[in-house]
Amino acid sequence: MNKLFTAFLAGIAVGILIAPDKGSETRRRLTDKTSDLKGSFNDLVDNAADNLKSAKNKVNEFVRKGEKTVDDLKNEKGTEQWTS
Repeated sequence: MNKLFTAFLAGIAVGILIAPDKGSETRRRLTDKTSDLKGSFNDLVDNAADNLKSAKNKVNEFVRKGEKTVDDLKNEKGTEQWTS
């Protein structure tokens, strides 16, 4: 994915640089596009971080419920069966 993103940025830069605009206009457009892409990338990273936190919370909740179920079963059957 990193190579794809790099190729995408390079394609945009080349497209802007060969456009028949004045140098100052080309530089402005390149700066604008770079800022837009940076913002999009930051949004993507933030979204990924939020999704990872959510997944971590779900896994922790699943583990907590599993531990509670095991504890309940131990108490129900008697702890002497579960000790070594």
